[in-house]
Amino acid sequence: MDDRPVILLVSEEHADYLLDDRPTHLVLDIATSTVAMGRLSEWRDRGEVIPAEWVTPTGVLKPFGGFKGFGLALVAEALAGALTSAGTVSEAPSEELQGVFLIAIDVAPLRCLDEFTGEVDSFISYVKSSPPAPGEGPVRVPGEGSAGTTEARRRTGVAVKAFTWREILRMADEFGVTPPVSRTAGGSNGTDRDT
Repeated sequence: MDDRPVILLVSEEHADYLLDDRPTHLVLDIATSTVAMGRLSEWRDRGEVIPAEWVTPTGVLKPFGGFKGFGLALVAEALAGALTSAGTVSEAPSEELQGVFLIAIDVAPLRCLDEFTGEVDSFISYVKSSPPAPGEGPVRVPGEGSAGTTEARRRTGVAVKAFTWREILRMADEFGVTPPVSRTAGGSNGTDRDT
């Protein structure tokens, strides 16, 4: 199976996420596999041992969530692969294309937008007020972690692994383009870079 992502967004009224710093209500961005292909590739590039729960014995990504996750992965493959003509998993060799299936729902014809966003705010506040499990931090909703990461990266830059930086420099040289500006980060090994 492919690791087609499933992204669900419930946004604030009139928020422009390309221009605004306001957070969204909910942003769920998950691969339909136990880990995203990018993370698996990063571990392979570093030569790390891949956890058995991530892949099958033949190295194929496993779907997350047992048979329920497998079912969701099949639906994502059908919508983002077959419906978009980007292709689906098969034994026949094919070109790797990126397929996107997007549904946008205009809430206003279904319910007053202020009432909808108010109710979403209310139930999220209620869920977040739940006591955390013993030994765990506060309850967070999907999107909070990445919002914090985005803000930190705006302040300090984006850390790039040394092997990734080497590939960026190699490709910049290959294509005759100037690589992005870099500064060595204060990491323990001094090999990570902020861009």
